[in-house]
Amino acid sequence: MTFTKQAAFQEAFDQYYKDIVELNLSNDIDDFTVTRIDPVTGEVETKAGLTITAAVANIIPPQTAGAIALSAGLADPGWCPVDPNSFASTKAPHIYVLGDSAMANEMPKSAFSAHSQGLGVAAHLAAEIEARPSAPGRYRNTCWSIVAPNDAIKIGADYAPGPLPGGKPGLVPANAFVSKPGESAAERKATYDEAFAWYPTLTGQIFKTTSR
Repeated sequence: MTFTKQAAFQEAFDQYYKDIVELNLSNDIDDFTVTRIDPVTGEVETKAGLTITAAVANIIPPQTAGAIALSAGLADPGWCPVDPNSFASTKAPHIYVLGDSAMANEMPKSAFSAHSQGLGVAAHLAAEIEARPSAPGRYRNTCWSIVAPNDAIKIGADYAPGPLPGGKPGLVPANAFVSKPGESAAERKATYDEAFAWYPTLTGQIFKTTSR
């Protein structure tokens, strides 16, 4: 089983958590398909017959676009296909879908991605209103993970419309970066500070008001 930022995560696990957290990784989806939950005993049973007793269990249901997108016929079938230049729905005119519901290829489903996509949608709408050509979409994502106090890791990339393998149009990543094992404490602290600075910066941009 592989997952994002795996090498840096496993380094952090060995450093901070290996004596207090049990890590189970598997390539068999049945090992993690939940069939029974007992909230009294904390038991979680999977399709493969594995029974785990947890003090805290985070059960993640099957993921799809939101109910409003599904009922509006924007999904195909679980996520919503979009034009990568503008995030306009390919299923209905004059509708835009961004964030978790959008089928954005390799671009992760994150708040950073949704914000970046929202800026692209706003630019596209402004061009339509002003009856001028719109520039191709340009997007960016960064995901931070706090692994311990003053220690964080990250991954990210830029994304632009382009051909995917097989020639289908989509979002193509470039300038990718990811935290690596063995980084200095100073670098990890800088990533930690960057992670906590991101949220107020984002909300400040979204909810910014101007005084007259």
